[in-house]
Amino acid sequence: MNKIVEEPKEMDARHLIEEDEIDLVEVMKNIWKNRKTIVQTTVGCLILGLFIAFTTPKEFEVEVTMLPESQDGGLKLGGLGGLASLAGVNLGGMGTAEGGSIPPELYPKVLESIPLQVKLLETPVYYSEVGDKVDGFTYFEEYAPMSAIGHLFGYTVGLPGKVLNATRKDDVEDGTENKDGLIRLSREQINVIKGFKNRLSASVDQKSGVISLTAKMPEAEASAIMAQMALDYLTDYVKAYKTQKAKQNLEFIQGRYDDQKANFEKAQNALAEYRDRNQNIVTSLARTEGERLQNEYDIAFEVYKGLATQLEQAKIKLKEETPVFKIIEPVRVPIDKASPKKGLILIVSVFLGGILGVGIIFIKNVLKNIKEQW
Repeated sequence: MNKIVEEPKEMDARHLIEEDEIDLVEVMKNIWKNRKTIVQTTVGCLILGLFIAFTTPKEFEVEVTMLPESQDGGLKLGGLGGLASLAGVNLGGMGTAEGGSIPPELYPKVLESIPLQVKLLETPVYYSEVGDKVDGFTYFEEYAPMSAIGHLFGYTVGLPGKVLNATRKDDVEDGTENKDGLIRLSREQINVIKGFKNRLSASVDQKSGVISLTAKMPEAEASAIMAQMALDYLTDYVKAYKTQKAKQNLEFIQGRYDDQKANFEKAQNALAEYRDRNQNIVTSLARTEGERLQNEYDIAFEVYKGLATQLEQAKIKLKEETPVFKIIEPVRVPIDKASPKKGLILIVSVFLGGILGVGIIFIKNVLKNIKEQW
């Protein structure tokens, strides 16, 4: 009984396996039979890949890595604090920063800011293709190489936009900043900036805290210059933001110190002149005048001394809050181009060609089966 029940199941299973094997064999036979289609699509994709690889403009890339500023108050002035205490300067709780700092996660936003983009594009850089120094706006509008696909896209899909931009009139003349401090850009400059933003990037390793800044340009020297300028701008921006409060405090104390120094020197000179005039005169009026001048001198000296102490504290505070950046990998002029990677393009082209050929074979087979059923 059991054998009678189980035997059909085993036969069905074997039958299904045989059908699957037959289907797989048939699929392989069908692919082999239509191998000409695969060869054709592979050759076609390979030709397209060669076209892309040899018509895409060269790009050179520079990467800079650095450690960000200390998040716990900048420099630790332990030894300097001890020396300051011996000089009568009380640093108190100056080891902790009161001002906030920019999180490294926001550094990419700083690199995308319009002031930096404008500064980079206004800087003249030597391009061997041009044979002279030109600013970025001029280079990317008139001289920058474009791939064949870019030209095709520009004069097909992008043609209406070109026509529309040509018919528009800009009220803003070329020039980025007017006397009122407002940035005004022409339409052409805005278009250049939109494309240029992709050439600067930054990333932050959350585990190590290392910041990587990358600059990409059509020429090696230009990429290194842009990377250095972006690095300087970023570090200066972060330092200015972190030390803004300390700088304002220092400037205020410096102004009060200069005024009080002048008052102290005036009181000092008045007292000295009085003593020179009244060396042998002993009268109550002269003694009273001398005491008055001495009191003015003492008050001026105490205020002057206090401000001098505060001024030293403010200078140390500013030094302490200034962020420190440690450059791990400095800017280096690249030797090899970053793109196009011709070998990779060709490998991907061959792979996609093979996949496309197999897909066409399967589609033809499905359509054939549908047609036979109808």
